[in-house]
Amino acid sequence: MSDDNMLSQEEIDALLQGDFGLDELEDEEEDEGGSSGGGGQVGEFSAEHFRALQEVADDALVKEIAVLKDFINQEVALSDGKHPEMVEVEDLKQDLLSTEHILITTDFEQGKSGLVINGISGAMIASLMTGEEWDGDPDFEWDELKLSALQDCFNGLVGKVVPALKNSLGQDFVNQPPQAIVLSGKDFPPEASLLKQDKIVQVSYDLSIGDEPPSQLRFLLSEDLAKTFIKGKDPSADFGDSAVDDSVDSALDDLAAEVDLPDTDSVAATPDPTATPGAMPGMMPGMMPGATPGAAPQMDPNMMAFMQQQMAMQQQMAQQGGQAGGAGMPNMGAPGGQGGGGQQMPFSPWQFAPIAPMNMGTGQLSNMELLKDVSLQITVELGRAKMPIGQILELVNGSIVELNKQAGEAVELYVQGKLIARGEVVIIDENFGIRITSILSPQERLSSVKGK
Repeated sequence: MSDDNMLSQEEIDALLQGDFGLDELEDEEEDEGGSSGGGGQVGEFSAEHFRALQEVADDALVKEIAVLKDFINQEVALSDGKHPEMVEVEDLKQDLLSTEHILITTDFEQGKSGLVINGISGAMIASLMTGEEWDGDPDFEWDELKLSALQDCFNGLVGKVVPALKNSLGQDFVNQPPQAIVLSGKDFPPEASLLKQDKIVQVSYDLSIGDEPPSQLRFLLSEDLAKTFIKGKDPSADFGDSAVDDSVDSALDDLAAEVDLPDTDSVAATPDPTATPGAMPGMMPGMMPGATPGAAPQMDPNMMAFMQQQMAMQQQMAQQGGQAGGAGMPNMGAPGGQGGGGQQMPFSPWQFAPIAPMNMGTGQLSNMELLKDVSLQITVELGRAKMPIGQILELVNGSIVELNKQAGEAVELYVQGKLIARGEVVIIDENFGIRITSILSPQERLSSVKGK
């Protein structure tokens, strides 16, 4: 082996320690001022934050993108994921509006996000969803039907992404229905609220559909949603919140040290602002200052006149109650809750009529007889099936649709849409019929209604 192919001692030590030169690479990218997630600190996000976000995006998108094959009958895959990066909206606007792109919103309660694909890839998916042959038509025009078909396709993808996020991050995510938005012209449309933010986190992949050349797929996230994903992947992730809390606590401590708080003795000696002006602490309301302790208290003349007026009113009300024969309000008059006459109001407990069981007489039965001529809709369900829109559009005369029931399995009998019985299919003369084999109990019927 030549000397050129031999490793130096420093390189051997780096390999044993698990350091493959990433630190030097990060320092070089940070010195160059790049915004790549493989580099140093970018705003509140570090290189470790972007690595965690890359893992979340790979688990949610790369592993679940293949579900689109069920809708367009073409192999779909993501590859060559780029490092997450923080992008300015103005730079993103120049890039996306130079040619037609499609934004599929994938908003969550924790923040906004979206997938951006170029117009050709979106047109191909919409054409295959609506049953058309894709031939790279340059005159393709978007309409409501094609946008709705594209939304349904990516709705199936989101249905797989949400459980994948829960498994990866250990928390529930509630998403909004996807919305397909055409990006063209000089500015983003108002409904593209994600693209109205100043900065957006972006993760890019190469999107392959069938035999078509790969195109770019961008996974855009708001800063709040990106932080949620990162903290779910790494609970110890810190975005500077603890440093802000420490600085606030330190400022509050400094402020408390500068302010002289009164001691408890001075607080206890503070006069009551509701007391009579000039009164000393500990005096009863209405007492005149300067009264000798132990002597008869001297009342304020205004307070004394007020108390005399109240006593006169109580005596007058007591006399009126006595003249009315105790018909006044209870507990109004003499102490002890007695009226002016010294007698309590007579009362007796309310007597309720006994409850007797209701007999089902001929009157009630006759009412039931009136309902026997009412016609109800009876439906027998042979089975059900769930198919993608693409397969439904391909149905022709002679197509066979497989149901979810096996041969010989009991069919359901519904009355006004409510399941009440099961049975087997029979032939009566030249018509189909059903032989009842089991009738649901009231509890089973109630359970079936709640299940719907």
